[in-house]
Amino acid sequence: MELYKDGEVSLEKAAEIAGMGVIEFREFVSKKIKREVGSNDAELRKRTERLKSML
Repeated sequence: MELYKDGEVSLEKAAEIAGMGVIEFREFVSKKIKREVGSNDAELRKRTERLKSML
């Protein structure tokens, strides 16, 4: 998935490397990216609150 995310391989090639069909891989990636964004968002909120408490 990292190769695809970094633009180093196409969706088709990434799916082949992962041993998945293109549609299956695309769905997997979309779910994984949503989780990563949510995690980053939560971490950003945590850091913001920490910085506010320092002011």
